[in-house]
Amino acid sequence: MNLLADIDIPFINGVFEPFVNSVVYKKGSDIQNNDVKNVDLLVIRTRTRCNEELLKDSKVSVIATATIGTDHIDLDYCRATGIKIFSAPGCNSAAVQQYVLAAIVEHIYTSNQSGKLTLGVVGVGNIGKLVCNIGNALGMKVLLNDPPRERVEGSSQFVSIETVAKESDIISFHVPFSKSGIDPTYNLADNLFFKNVKSNALIINTSRGGIVNEAELMQTNANKKISYILDVWENEPEINGNLLKNATIATPHIAGYSLEGKINATKMVVDSLFTYLGINEEWLPQIDSLEHNLYIDTTIYTDNKYIILEKILKEVYDIFADDWALRENPSNFEMLRNSYKYRRENSAYKVCVKSENQELFHMLGFNTYTDD
Repeated sequence: MNLLADIDIPFINGVFEPFVNSVVYKKGSDIQNNDVKNVDLLVIRTRTRCNEELLKDSKVSVIATATIGTDHIDLDYCRATGIKIFSAPGCNSAAVQQYVLAAIVEHIYTSNQSGKLTLGVVGVGNIGKLVCNIGNALGMKVLLNDPPRERVEGSSQFVSIETVAKESDIISFHVPFSKSGIDPTYNLADNLFFKNVKSNALIINTSRGGIVNEAELMQTNANKKISYILDVWENEPEINGNLLKNATIATPHIAGYSLEGKINATKMVVDSLFTYLGINEEWLPQIDSLEHNLYIDTTIYTDNKYIILEKILKEVYDIFADDWALRENPSNFEMLRNSYKYRRENSAYKVCVKSENQELFHMLGFNTYTDD
């Protein structure tokens, strides 16, 4: 068995060498058909487009992607040619929750919004459920849009995308990318969506570029003064400069880039491949302890939960640092992704809270304790 792996997958170096004939590492965006001719196992991320052009006349029998999504893989071609696919669903859900929490809190804190807000969550899977927790923890009305789940579970807890647009103050997208099928998501936020969206609303996209129509987003931003926060972009890494300029917060596709998320993703594909190869071993990364020594005492702050969270998140995850890095040098989009210093998830922090706030912080993924 010969294996080719994306060199930028964390902790992958040295994992498979004892079990296969050869292992080659290469930048994911540079992998070409000639590279995979004699490869049996292909371990990738989103930057490798796995289609007929790449895979034709190759020996590839398994593709393992250390990502939640599989839109970079031609699944129909792989099914037709018998190529197995392994992915890492839910691996970085908590990291994206942390990102969206930081985005929402900073937006509310800086815009000085008051009153009960409505959060629309489009796509209520592993990540979307945790984003719903943000809204519930912050006392928002939460609207759920997820047609595949609605068909299975009934319509009682779900609303249409039109309702989300019309009624939500904040809308966060967490759907897979697809251009076909019963639920295509390409340009899901299109002209009709933006006609319905409220003035001064906030749009957050951490799913995939192309879910939100960028031209319509910019036009609506100009007409209705909406705000938008983007972590994903069409045509990455060549992103739209005007879109970047007018974004409230802009980051280089790193919403899910936590240490825990990257470990989870690599472990999920390694475990899948070990099972496929009949290797009876458990893989764990060779890193220092995951315990974190930062203890945060929130009891010294005001009772305003947004002020408390804004102060905590400045210590846990400063989203504006990632925003500044991209604005300073947008041409370094890919470098910023590949050299990103993985942040720690909320669960790595022990937060001292007043007893009445314990459930709130627990819903947001923090470890909590009281000094009562």
